[in-house]
Amino acid sequence: MSQAKANVLIIGNELSLGEAIKNTLTTDGYQVFHILHPDDAKEILNAHRIDIMLVDCMLPKISGVDFIEQLRKNFPSLKFRIILMSGIYTDKNFIQEATKRTQAVAFIKKEVSFDHGQVLDAIHKIPIFNTSGETPLRKTLYQIFDKEKVTIREKRKIIESLDEVCGFDLPFIYSLLVETKSSGYLNIYEKSGAVSGISFASGHIIGVDAEDQTTYLGNLLIQSGYATPNDVQNAINEKSTLRLGQKLIRGNMLSPHAFDLALSEQMNIRLSRTITDQMVKVNFSSSEVEISTPHIDADQLLGFLHDWIVSKLSANWLKSLYMIWAGHAIVKTSFFRADHPALQMSMIKQLEGLILEINKDTNINKLLSEKRYNDSALYKALHFLLTKGLIVFSNAASFKTPIEQMAAVRKVAADFKGKSPIEILNILNISRQGQSTKETLIRDFVQVIGPEPASQNKELYQEWKAVQKLYEEAVLRMGDANLMEQMTVANQNREAEQKLKATQIIEEVKQLLLMNMFTKAYEKLNEALRLSSQVPQAHMFLAWAKLGQNEPNKKVANLKDIEFDLMQVPAEERYDVYFPYVTGLYQKARGDFNSANKSFNKAVAIDSSFIPARRENSALAAATKKQDVLNLDLTKMVSGFFRKKS
Repeated sequence: MSQAKANVLIIGNELSLGEAIKNTLTTDGYQVFHILHPDDAKEILNAHRIDIMLVDCMLPKISGVDFIEQLRKNFPSLKFRIILMSGIYTDKNFIQEATKRTQAVAFIKKEVSFDHGQVLDAIHKIPIFNTSGETPLRKTLYQIFDKEKVTIREKRKIIESLDEVCGFDLPFIYSLLVETKSSGYLNIYEKSGAVSGISFASGHIIGVDAEDQTTYLGNLLIQSGYATPNDVQNAINEKSTLRLGQKLIRGNMLSPHAFDLALSEQMNIRLSRTITDQMVKVNFSSSEVEISTPHIDADQLLGFLHDWIVSKLSANWLKSLYMIWAGHAIVKTSFFRADHPALQMSMIKQLEGLILEINKDTNINKLLSEKRYNDSALYKALHFLLTKGLIVFSNAASFKTPIEQMAAVRKVAADFKGKSPIEILNILNISRQGQSTKETLIRDFVQVIGPEPASQNKELYQEWKAVQKLYEEAVLRMGDANLMEQMTVANQNREAEQKLKATQIIEEVKQLLLMNMFTKAYEKLNEALRLSSQVPQAHMFLAWAKLGQNEPNKKVANLKDIEFDLMQVPAEERYDVYFPYVTGLYQKARGDFNSANKSFNKAVAIDSSFIPARRENSALAAATKKQDVLNLDLTKMVSGFFRKKS
């Protein structure tokens, strides 16, 4: 829809105010309907397309919030945006709850200073919808990845246009909200019915309201070194209505600052849990929100963002996202600087020479073909730099020679091989809902494989035609809704079955590792990862298996791989007994015995019955004692040379 032709329905608001708002909107080009009683809405909705509803929170016989919830149930196929208004219910808790329940895009307070222009401003912020179906092949959310200069207003427009996204899109969305210093509430609706709410105040994340039964603050305090196991246990045992943190602070066992840091980490864990490979509904409602403590600011978010991208996003999903840009040159932006803190993050530092490669007018295809970097690590590092706006893609694919184009075509052919039409479309993040017309999709595919080559180059021409035909057939099958639905359901069932099987294998792996059967565990882990790249605890156990098989002559290379495995352990998996134990093994392999000892102690503090950590601690203590004895004997021997003879 274009905003000039949008239809607006005003429900409630006293007659004079409602008519005044109607006149303001009508003058600006909107078609406006105004009713005082909610019972009259059904007639309007049956007769007219309504794009935006302006609803008072106090209606005759029913609250505006309850009315909207009923309306969505009675008219599930209608797509309309909600703006709430109230002059009475202006408490911030009410605003947050009301916007969450109604999925409102804005909440306007009818205060003394209120004027009708505020409604017009709120409606202007609602994004323009395109009914022609001509949306670009790449996701609208990422359209700024090939624009060097993007204004704050453009970024806010992207945020306001959000509707259904993949959970893997959320790190970029969180980053945009902080970067644009937004204030308001982001609501996330999962298909299971679970709802998460994230509160933002001037670019700070100040609250994460999510269903979370497994983030144990005690373990978090122990592992972070903010409190001892005895102090935590004593506070838990203390009979008091105070919360754990308050008990520890009152007993001088925990500083308020350390507690705030722990609560920020708890928010990080809860945010990490929202990042899944599932479609979710989102909407952001702008509102005045005050900054409070604890919170996550831009500096803290940088580290969290890095960890989310590395540990949560699958390489296959990133590969699909960037396939359309694989042949486009990677270019630094004006925000890039050598001392930017993003370049100090673990993933970027691990990919030695990546920034130098970017200086050489490279692209994803070239970087992958050189086999210098792990594919997964490369995609994640580039996504992080793109999310932070340090690099962008050039506007056109840069196949400078037929050889380069042939490499790109063959890579796509390998990706398409043996895939069903729905799987081919999934590779390019294409679904039947909300995408371009078939003609546009086929036309834009040349951004992936380059323009049709001259027929004189027979081999390239034939391979290009074969890949194009596979893609065209997949796009044309989109028209058969029943067939596509069947393939989609079959694909989802297969993925669910594979994930369940992978999870069962992980349980076997755990037992094998505890019995020191590292080679068998490693084989089983690779089997699980082939079934599902997102199976919990896989990367942590993979690091453990590799450490158990570590060969002295391959130590340096292995440790680098193991470091990447540990990076891929998400925040929510770092607070059980296994992560500090495996981290200790890694530190021990590096020769950092002091850090290893601390890690093993953390594991024992979390679970005193965990024998492997106790065993490692004893071994380290014995080795240290032996070293001390050797040092002492050497000291005696040396000092004997210089002892004064009688």
